[in-house]
Amino acid sequence: MRRMEFHFENNQLQLLYGEKIAGYIQLADLPKDEGKVILKTFVDQDFRGEGLAGDLMDQLLQLAEKNNWKLKSQCSYATHYFENHPEYENYLIY
Repeated sequence: MRRMEFHFENNQLQLLYGEKIAGYIQLADLPKDEGKVILKTFVDQDFRGEGLAGDLMDQLLQLAEKNNWKLKSQCSYATHYFENHPEYENYLIY
């Protein structure tokens, strides 16, 4: 049985299922090392409906905490996620 694992490289947080990318969050750097812009959240159609986009966001928040990042959302999913999770507002910059 293959397991899912996260991989972060080149401003992309990937959720891998074996060798297949089940989903990812694409990021960009904010100026002056202020943090990251969330550009896109994507889950492959074969994996949709399993809550993986939320799992990706949870992992991103762990990375943000570990690396002292602030986050800015330009992604509709991420914006919706933060609206439904006001406890993470301290990670956001507008």
